[in-house]
Amino acid sequence: MKRPDELLANVEHSIFARALALSVALHVVLIGATSVSLFRDWTDYGVHSPSYINNEKTRIRREAEEAHRREEAEKKAAAEEAKAAEMRASATNKVEKAAAAGSAPAAAQPPE
Repeated sequence: MKRPDELLANVEHSIFARALALSVALHVVLIGATSVSLFRDWTDYGVHSPSYINNEKTRIRREAEEAHRREEAEKKAAAEEAKAAEMRASATNKVEKAAAAGSAPAAAQPPE
Protein backbone atom coordinates (compact mmCIF):
# COMPACT_ATOMS: atom_id res chain seq x y z
CA MET A 1 0.00 0.00 0.00
CA LYS A 2 1.15 3.54 -0.82
CA ARG A 3 1.64 6.18 1.79
CA PRO A 4 -0.60 9.28 1.68
CA ASP A 5 2.36 11.48 0.70
CA GLU A 6 3.00 9.32 -2.33
CA LEU A 7 -0.66 9.45 -3.36
CA LEU A 8 -0.71 13.25 -3.32
CA ALA A 9 2.68 13.70 -5.04
CA ASN A 10 1.24 13.56 -8.57
CA VAL A 11 -1.57 15.97 -7.72
CA GLU A 12 0.83 18.42 -6.08
CA HIS A 13 3.14 18.37 -9.10
CA SER A 14 0.31 19.04 -11.53
CA ILE A 15 -1.07 21.89 -9.37
CA PHE A 16 2.38 23.42 -9.07
CA ALA A 17 2.94 23.23 -12.83
CA ARG A 18 -0.45 24.84 -13.55
CA ALA A 19 0.14 27.57 -11.00
CA LEU A 20 3.61 28.26 -12.42
CA ALA A 21 2.27 28.41 -15.99
CA LEU A 22 -0.60 30.66 -14.93
CA SER A 23 1.77 32.93 -13.02
CA VAL A 24 4.14 33.26 -15.99
CA ALA A 25 1.24 33.96 -18.35
CA LEU A 26 -0.22 36.64 -16.06
CA HIS A 27 3.17 38.30 -15.66
CA VAL A 28 3.69 38.39 -19.42
CA VAL A 29 0.23 39.90 -19.96
CA LEU A 30 0.66 42.52 -17.22
CA ILE A 31 4.14 43.54 -18.36
CA GLY A 32 2.97 43.75 -21.98
CA ALA A 33 -0.13 45.75 -21.08
CA THR A 34 1.78 48.27 -18.98
CA SER A 35 4.52 48.62 -21.61
CA VAL A 36 2.30 49.38 -24.61
CA SER A 37 2.86 53.13 -24.31
CA LEU A 38 6.62 52.62 -24.05
CA PHE A 39 6.59 50.47 -27.18
CA ARG A 40 4.51 53.14 -28.97
CA ASP A 41 6.99 55.82 -27.90
CA TRP A 42 9.85 53.68 -29.17
CA THR A 43 8.21 53.55 -32.60
CA ASP A 44 7.81 57.36 -32.57
CA TYR A 45 11.12 58.45 -31.01
CA GLY A 46 13.40 55.45 -31.40
CA VAL A 47 14.60 53.13 -28.66
CA HIS A 48 15.64 55.56 -25.92
CA SER A 49 15.14 55.84 -22.20
CA PRO A 50 11.77 57.07 -20.93
CA SER A 51 13.39 60.26 -19.58
CA TYR A 52 14.80 61.10 -23.03
CA ILE A 53 11.42 60.48 -24.62
CA ASN A 54 9.68 62.66 -22.00
CA ASN A 55 12.19 65.45 -22.66
CA GLU A 56 11.48 65.22 -26.39
CA LYS A 57 7.72 65.31 -25.79
CA THR A 58 8.15 68.35 -23.53
CA ARG A 59 10.31 70.13 -26.13
CA ILE A 60 7.79 69.45 -28.90
CA ARG A 61 4.90 70.62 -26.71
CA ARG A 62 6.77 73.84 -25.81
CA GLU A 63 7.50 74.54 -29.47
CA ALA A 64 3.84 74.04 -30.35
CA GLU A 65 2.72 76.33 -27.50
CA GLU A 66 5.25 78.98 -28.54
CA ALA A 67 4.07 78.82 -32.16
CA HIS A 68 0.47 79.15 -30.97
CA ARG A 69 1.38 82.17 -28.80
CA ARG A 70 3.21 83.81 -31.71
CA GLU A 71 0.23 83.23 -33.98
CA GLU A 72 -2.15 84.73 -31.42
CA ALA A 73 0.16 87.73 -30.94
CA GLU A 74 0.31 88.27 -34.71
CA LYS A 75 -3.49 88.11 -34.95
CA LYS A 76 -3.80 90.59 -32.09
CA ALA A 77 -1.23 92.94 -33.65
CA ALA A 78 -3.00 92.75 -37.01
CA ALA A 79 -6.35 93.51 -35.37
CA GLU A 80 -4.85 96.48 -33.49
CA GLU A 81 -3.21 97.74 -36.69
CA ALA A 82 -6.52 97.46 -38.56
CA LYS A 83 -8.28 99.32 -35.76
CA ALA A 84 -5.58 102.03 -35.76
CA ALA A 85 -5.80 102.34 -39.55
CA GLU A 86 -9.57 102.66 -39.30
CA MET A 87 -9.23 105.36 -36.65
CA ARG A 88 -6.65 107.24 -38.78
CA ALA A 89 -8.95 107.02 -41.80
CA SER A 90 -11.87 108.23 -39.71
CA ALA A 91 -9.81 111.11 -38.31
CA THR A 92 -8.58 112.04 -41.81
CA ASN A 93 -12.17 112.06 -43.10
CA LYS A 94 -13.24 114.29 -40.22
CA VAL A 95 -10.35 116.72 -40.87
CA GLU A 96 -11.12 116.80 -44.59
CA LYS A 97 -14.82 117.40 -43.92
CA ALA A 98 -13.99 120.09 -41.40
CA ALA A 99 -11.52 121.69 -43.79
CA ALA A 100 -14.03 121.57 -46.62
CA ALA A 101 -16.75 123.03 -44.43
CA GLY A 102 -14.40 125.62 -42.94
CA SER A 103 -12.82 126.71 -46.23
CA ALA A 104 -16.09 127.43 -48.00
CA PRO A 105 -17.19 130.17 -45.58
CA ALA A 106 -13.64 131.45 -45.33
CA ALA A 107 -13.47 131.88 -49.09
CA ALA A 108 -16.77 133.74 -49.08
CA GLN A 109 -15.53 136.21 -46.45
CA PRO A 110 -13.40 139.07 -47.69
CA PRO A 111 -9.90 139.30 -46.22
CA GLU A 112 -9.34 142.03 -43.64
